[in-house]
Amino acid sequence: MLAPKLLYYSFLGVFFFLPIATAPGVIFAVLAILIWLGSGLFWKEKSRWLHQPWFIPAVILMLLPWLGLLYSENLPYGLKIAKKSYLWFTGFALASVTFTEKENPKKLISAFLIGLAFNASVSILQNMPFFKGWLELLPLHFDFPVGFLDLTGHITLSLFLVFGILLLSFYFQRVTTRTFQSIIIAGIVLYFIDLILVQGRTGYLAFLFLSPILFSNVFGEKRRKLILFCILIIFILFAIAPPVQKRIQEVVNEVKQFQAGNPETSIGHRLYFWKGAWKICLTHPIIGVGTGDYGLEMKRLQAANVLPPISIEITHAHNTFLHLAVSFGIWSVFVLCWLLGILLKTGLKYRHTEIGFMVLIFSLIYIIGSFTDTLIYRHQTLYLFALIVGLQSALNYSPKQET
Repeated sequence: MLAPKLLYYSFLGVFFFLPIATAPGVIFAVLAILIWLGSGLFWKEKSRWLHQPWFIPAVILMLLPWLGLLYSENLPYGLKIAKKSYLWFTGFALASVTFTEKENPKKLISAFLIGLAFNASVSILQNMPFFKGWLELLPLHFDFPVGFLDLTGHITLSLFLVFGILLLSFYFQRVTTRTFQSIIIAGIVLYFIDLILVQGRTGYLAFLFLSPILFSNVFGEKRRKLILFCILIIFILFAIAPPVQKRIQEVVNEVKQFQAGNPETSIGHRLYFWKGAWKICLTHPIIGVGTGDYGLEMKRLQAANVLPPISIEITHAHNTFLHLAVSFGIWSVFVLCWLLGILLKTGLKYRHTEIGFMVLIFSLIYIIGSFTDTLIYRHQTLYLFALIVGLQSALNYSPKQET
């Protein structure tokens, strides 16, 4: 019974390093996949992944980048994207894990939260004057603090922080001592401070939309007046926080600049990408343009004077749904919605369990984030997506007692 234990502890490493650094997380992921395949667990526990309702849409999403290579013009770049598809195997392998009282899903969630706390702490330190001398070792990304080695990016980190805040809130009324409640509140505050500092507008949007869930967990669903009051306070805090004010004002100014014909801003680029993606979708609605060819098609639109040239390299549409439609056809968006629908259904059904709640809030965050960034294109968010998909299988199996 060594293989199941090794598989479980490999995933502990995966969850811990996921919000911190890419390379260690990849090492643990590859180790988990090798254990899963080499031990025969992939076949022995096949009912936990092969016969699940999420298996077919997950496999389609895994294969799409490889199928898109068949008609891609930018093969080297397309191959770089397609290689990330191996991450889906981590979800299949995680679905095969046999949980026990000692080796349980809660430790996986805790590992993620601890790793996120480490990265958030480093990110906060990047704002401190005495820490400025270390910035050559821990550089800022576009002047935004994003933590250890800048491996997550401010958008991804902001979404992870919202995910962490909501996960911690789930446990607040389920712990038995004030000490644990204090630790949970401290973690929520840590994540919230970093969320403000990171300046990820996608994270701000997700947090504001999902803040009712946070306060319902902390105060109880029946205390509606208190929940509404706290939501109002959060909106006020966001409105008066200088980093948030700065980012909101940037949105207003950049939209005006785009309307005046200047797309050379962060919001302008997104509006530009979406406009071009929509035009490409109308031209290639069935199979798309292939893996990695979105940038080439945008250059063609520029050459044809359909779109004005811009200064940055175009790689993805900054919208998961549009990017899938552009790359593989509009039908691929329905496959993603199929999988997200399964996640939402599972999460709602089991929302009073830690795994069910995790599945639910991830799905909601992923949907919100997908409107402003290509999350299925990002390593960390694709990685977490695959893991959340696989973790659903734990809901169908009671933990085995150790002998």
